[in-house]
Amino acid sequence: LSVISLVEMSPHRINSTRCLSIALAATSVIAPICPVVQVAAFATVACILPKLSQWSSPSLTSTFTLCASSKNDENGHHADPPIISSYQTNNPNNDDNKPKSSFTNNNNFNGNINNKKQLSQETDPACPIEDEDCLAFSTLYNTANPSFYNLPVDEHPDYQPPNPPYQSLLDPQDGTLCEVEDIDCQTLVPSTYLHSDAYLSHSFQSRYDSIRKDKIVQNWKMAKCPTTFVSISKEDWVRRVDMERYPRVVCGSARGSVYVVDLEEGKVEGMAEAVHSVQVPEAKGLKSGDSDDDNAQRRRIARRVRGAKKAKQAMEKLYGKLDGGGVVAISIHKDVVASSGREGGVKLWKIGQSEDGVCALKSIGSIPDLKLTIVTSLKFDSGGLLWASGYDGTVRAYDVSTCLTSSKLPPSPKPVFRTDFTDSVLDMKLCEDIGCGVCATVDGTAALFSLRDGQFFMGIKLFEVAARSVLIVKDNDSEDKEYSVVCGGVDGTLHRIGLNIGAISGTVNEENPFDVTETTETVVKPKHTGPVMCLASPSNGMFLSGGQDGALRVWDCYNDCAANSNADSQHRPCKCLYALTGYKMWLGSACTDFNYLVSDGGENSIIVRDYSVLENNAEW
Repeated sequence: LSVISLVEMSPHRINSTRCLSIALAATSVIAPICPVVQVAAFATVACILPKLSQWSSPSLTSTFTLCASSKNDENGHHADPPIISSYQTNNPNNDDNKPKSSFTNNNNFNGNINNKKQLSQETDPACPIEDEDCLAFSTLYNTANPSFYNLPVDEHPDYQPPNPPYQSLLDPQDGTLCEVEDIDCQTLVPSTYLHSDAYLSHSFQSRYDSIRKDKIVQNWKMAKCPTTFVSISKEDWVRRVDMERYPRVVCGSARGSVYVVDLEEGKVEGMAEAVHSVQVPEAKGLKSGDSDDDNAQRRRIARRVRGAKKAKQAMEKLYGKLDGGGVVAISIHKDVVASSGREGGVKLWKIGQSEDGVCALKSIGSIPDLKLTIVTSLKFDSGGLLWASGYDGTVRAYDVSTCLTSSKLPPSPKPVFRTDFTDSVLDMKLCEDIGCGVCATVDGTAALFSLRDGQFFMGIKLFEVAARSVLIVKDNDSEDKEYSVVCGGVDGTLHRIGLNIGAISGTVNEENPFDVTETTETVVKPKHTGPVMCLASPSNGMFLSGGQDGALRVWDCYNDCAANSNADSQHRPCKCLYALTGYKMWLGSACTDFNYLVSDGGENSIIVRDYSVLENNAEW
C-alpha cells in the first residue's frame, strides 16, 4: 500500500509505473514460498487501485490493466498468477501483445478516431479528450522513448537498429524536425532529437545563415562591394544581361549575338553569333517601274514596311537617342535561354555540351506566334512558363517546360495565357509570392495582371510620358505581406505605390489592388536625369534603379510613421542610400541574387559587384 501511494503521488508517471512493476514482480517471487501472501497482495491492489484513481491521476488505471482473476489449467493445477500487462511486449511477433494504439506506421497522429475518450486513455491520460495536438506530441514522445520498444536484439551480423520513430517526420532536406525559432515545438519534441547531430548541425547552420544575411544586408546599405569586369569579346559590346543562379549569366550583344558566361571563371562558356539583327531591317516598297499586278506581293511588302516602321518606333520608345543596337531582351531558366531582337519574335536556346565536351549553345527553335511582334521583355516563372511582353500591347505565356528535358520545341506552341493592355508594353516583371505581374506601358500606366489566368485586372496612370521600367518589391522582412509597385518613367521620375494584399489569400485584391488615394504622394526623390531603364530588388525592403544617366541607385524602403508629416498611411517613403556611378549611358539591364549585382553598361564587359564579401573572412 505504501508503494501504491508513492506511485500515485509521484510527478513522474514513467518512474512511478516502473516502481509499481518492480513491486508486483517482487510479490511474484514470493509465490512459491507463500501463495497466500500473493493472493492477498493482488486482492488488496484490486480493491485499492480503483479508489485511488477517483482522487488521484488516472495514470495507473489507464496505463496498466489488472487481470483480477486466476484460472486452473486443464490438469487442475493452479495456473500462473495474475500479471500486470502493459503496452510493452517481449514478443513483437505476437499480435495479441502489440501496442493497442491508433497510429499509422510513420507515427503520425490519426485524427479520424471514433472513440476519442478511449484514445486519450490509451495514449496519455494527462491530455484532454479533444486536445489532438497534445495527444499527437504525447505519441511522438512515447514512440521516441527507447523503453517503448522492448524489442529483442537480433544477433544476425546484418542487423540494423530501427530508425528513430520520429524519422518519418523529419525534413528530408536537412533532417530537422523543429525550426530553431519554434520554441513550442522544441518544448514538446523528444529530448533525444534536441540532442541529435542533425538538430545541432541545423541550429548552427541557421545561426550562421542569419548572421551572414545580416552582414550582406549591411554591405548593401554601406556600398561594400568589390567590382570586377568580365569581358565577353574584344569586338562586341554587352547589351542586356540576366542571371538565375551565380556564377552563370547570359547576355546579348550589340552585334546580335547571345553569350553564356561563367563569372567565377571569367570566361565565355558558349555563344550563338549574330543570331539577331543589329538594327531594324530596312523594308523597301515597290519601285516606280515594278509591276503592281501581283497583289499578294504588294501586301507582303506593305506588311514589311509597316513592321519596320513599328520596330523603329519601338526602339525609340525603349532607348531614345541612345540606342546601342543588338539584342532587345534575354532570360534564362535552368539550361534554357530565350532571346528577342529587332527583327521580331523569340528564339530559344539550350545550354549543352558539344561532342568534344565543351559547353555549347544549341538552337531549339523560335515561337511562330511571335514572329511579327517586337518582344520587349522576357521572363520565366518557376513552373517553366515563358512570359513575353510585346510592343503590340500584349502579354503572352508559353509552356516551354518540355525544352528542359529535350532539345525540341513543341510544334507551333500556342499561348497558355494572353491578355491585352491599353498601350504598348515596354517592361514586365513577375511576383509569384502574391500571384501577379506588372507591366509598364507607353501611355504612362503601371498595369497589373494575374499569374493564375494571365488576365489584366487594373492599372494606374502615373506619368504623362511613357512608363519605361517596373518592379514589385516586398517592403520589409516582417511576416505581414506588404508589397509595392515601383515604376520608372522616361523622364527619370520614380513612383512607388502600395498594394492591397488579402490577409487570408495572400494575393493581390484584384477589385482594389492599389493602396492609394487621390492625395497620396507616390513620387520617389531624387529623380534620375535620364530614362529609368531597369529596376531590381536584392532583398526585402530594398530596390535599385538604373538610368541612362550612368548611375545605379540603391534605395531603402522604410515605413516610418513619424516621418509622414501629413499622417498619410498610404504614403510609402524611400531613401536613396547611394549611387554607383561610372556606367556608360547605354546601361539597360541589371539583375541580382542578393549576393551579387550584375549589369551591362560596361562596353565589352559584364560588371559584377560582390556584396557577399565578409570582413575577417578567415573566421567565417
